[in-house]
Amino acid sequence: MPLGLGSNLSKTGLTTPGIVTDNLVLKHKYDAGSVVPISDGAAYFVKTNTDYIEIPDNSNLSFGDGSNDSAFSISAWIYPKDVDRFRIVTKSTASKSEWVFTLNNANKPCLFLYDDVIGQQEGRIGTAITANQWYHITATYNGVGGTSANAGINIYVNGALDNAELSDAGSYTAMHNDTGGAVRIGNFQDSGTSVDYADGYICNVGIWSSVLTQPQIKSIMNKNYAGLTDSEKTNLVSWWNLDSAYDIDDTTESTETTQYVFDNHHGGGDTLGSDVMAGGDMSSDSGWNLDSGWSISNGKLVCETSSFNTAYKTTSGLTEGKLYKVTVDVATTNGNPLLIYLGEGHSGSVTANVRGRTQTTGTNVFYLVAGATNQIYFYAGSVSARWNGTIDNVIIQEVNGNHGVLS
Repeated sequence: MPLGLGSNLSKTGLTTPGIVTDNLVLKHKYDAGSVVPISDGAAYFVKTNTDYIEIPDNSNLSFGDGSNDSAFSISAWIYPKDVDRFRIVTKSTASKSEWVFTLNNANKPCLFLYDDVIGQQEGRIGTAITANQWYHITATYNGVGGTSANAGINIYVNGALDNAELSDAGSYTAMHNDTGGAVRIGNFQDSGTSVDYADGYICNVGIWSSVLTQPQIKSIMNKNYAGLTDSEKTNLVSWWNLDSAYDIDDTTESTETTQYVFDNHHGGGDTLGSDVMAGGDMSSDSGWNLDSGWSISNGKLVCETSSFNTAYKTTSGLTEGKLYKVTVDVATTNGNPLLIYLGEGHSGSVTANVRGRTQTTGTNVFYLVAGATNQIYFYAGSVSARWNGTIDNVIIQEVNGNHGVLS
């Protein structure tokens, strides 16, 4: 895992000066001075194409439809160790970009918007900054297309308006839009060069579907999510403090990504939807599909098999690609692996993050991404060691917000 994220990440208070590391990734470097971020930590990026945070469910982070644009604002604290092409947040596909919030090759903060039809861009560029210090960078766009002379983009550095330059891109019609494109923190997906990535720290990333005012920006720059006022949360689409990461499960399966960052705007992962697991209390076997050796008995799902077979149940509502908190109460176990698949059955090729694994009793919590089906599957272990045991209860709740997957 290139970011080096380990489990059991801890947080510390602000430290001045010096560096404190949280298992190599969530790091703290706060030099004594007047301009520092208010955060318990920051995501650390090493300048490679495999070191980034991706927001897979990002339809509400697209602000153009190919014919019209909508207003938005984006802000972040950054500490670039190398300012050349330090990519803060980008929305792009393999062939086109939608918007790019970055430092350019002249070390200047900027926001570029890419035209849907002709591929040209409009943008606003600030004044060059230097490496190895903290900056709060904000860009706003009023949603009005046109030529670059009427860009409608403003750049703010440490709360001060910094519209040093306009990009020279000619005509602009409307922002390219691809809801399937990636939003990445610390990476530029379009790039084929090794320099277009972040080298340093990023934290307190916020995106709004409106234009922030300068007083709002000056206020927001001194706060993490918990400190924002109600008005500052108005039109807030997502906010990532980036001061902690969470294990999604304790699996050793090779297809799982094991670290997420949660959208603090939606409770840091604690704001959950209603339970979509139908019959999770095992009160009856109605609706269950039980292979040989599986049964529902005395309010428990029971497995007594020596084969790799399954019990599965159609739920009352999963959405493919959404992140879910899956709680499984294991009453008894023989200590072999129990495998859980969400929205996708076992096959030769399994989509990443749909699968969890446990070998322990008690309440087991997994953060899993739903696959294409509306079912949850339980499998009796691996080839060499079949799981036998009983399950008391299963709960499935959607995690609200735009979660990030750490590469």
